[in-house]
Amino acid sequence: MEISQLTNIYGRAEPEKQPYLSKPRYYNQHTMLDALYLYVSQKFPVLEIYDALDENYDFEIHGIYPEHSEQALEYLGYKNISKVNFDPNPRKKRYNYIRPAFFKARKNSRQKFIITVIPGQDYIYHYMEMLEYLKNSYLDSSPFEINTIRYPTAENTICSWSNLNRNIVNDGDFVILGYVDELMERLSHHLDFVPISNYENDYYGSSRFKCSSGMIINFVGVKFSFWGNISAKIAEQVCSLGAQGLWYVSKVGTLLSPEDVYSTIFFAGEFILVQKSQTVYKSSKIANDLLKSHSTKSSTIHASVPTVLEEDFKQRQHLKQAGASTVDNELSQIAKIVEAWNELSHDAFVTFGSMNFATDFLHGEGNVTNTGLNLSNNRSSLAKNKKSACLDVIAKYAANYFSSYERF
Repeated sequence: MEISQLTNIYGRAEPEKQPYLSKPRYYNQHTMLDALYLYVSQKFPVLEIYDALDENYDFEIHGIYPEHSEQALEYLGYKNISKVNFDPNPRKKRYNYIRPAFFKARKNSRQKFIITVIPGQDYIYHYMEMLEYLKNSYLDSSPFEINTIRYPTAENTICSWSNLNRNIVNDGDFVILGYVDELMERLSHHLDFVPISNYENDYYGSSRFKCSSGMIINFVGVKFSFWGNISAKIAEQVCSLGAQGLWYVSKVGTLLSPEDVYSTIFFAGEFILVQKSQTVYKSSKIANDLLKSHSTKSSTIHASVPTVLEEDFKQRQHLKQAGASTVDNELSQIAKIVEAWNELSHDAFVTFGSMNFATDFLHGEGNVTNTGLNLSNNRSSLAKNKKSACLDVIAKYAANYFSSYERF
């Protein structure tokens, strides 16, 4: 990245000192039960962090895109920058593989342990809460302060500097986000469509196909984790580029039953955003278009929350009282954007749809038995096989939708 662009993106910082919290309630009241530590520890170089705690390092989380890290940190005045050798996502895939990076450095005569994450408030707080949890699992009583440094320009212009533009999405495209490679391969066995373009940059990929009806299906892959409110930025840009439809195919957690895990396909019809057990948004004028072609499927209420660590028993109770069946970090963010776009742009209506499968069950306070598959072991062979079966079913639903679309 050129220094002028780097200066523009990361030139204004907003440091926030997070207060020390002694054993927040979610540590022993979390819906993942005893799987929580394994889930969190997979995200971090745990031994290096424990060593840094012993050596009194300052801990900082920066909203810096990981691939920009070393250049950006040098520009920001850090010295003796060394990357910690850790790969939290060793699987080889085209999309959704960019993860936070970890560094040791010095600044103002202090040793720093630095984590750089994709710029976005929810993602930064997600990692802040997990780091705090790791610390408390190691040193229960010592004070601990995490400095989070956000860069407003990097967050607000993420679609601009990552080049989410008309090379990726064209007017009239029907855009699919989420499990795009998996769905694209499966749909090729169900639909008569022909490839018309492929494009890739450092952040996205686009594979566009033309159906016999003339519809253009565009499988848009994102190479980084578009966690939480980052997904809203991407959805808004997709709408502004003229997409006629936007689907999100993804994993969720279920609040209904352990039997739903890798079994039930959910078609959400209502959407809420919840922050710290408070509902801050409820959909009113958006519909899941997939329900039109699958009238036998019942509509459910879906909730999105900013972080995993806040998914404790108290929040679960709030979600159940709100009627939610499923939870994740993105879907309602995307639905909210599409709803707002359609209210403001009546001449450019964007059709919305989602299909989701559950990877874990959010336990309640009275259920203290771990049910097996969850976010801590979703890379196991058993989980992968079950996920593949779910995607097979989703592809059939999608094929039915597009076939029905072609008849009208």
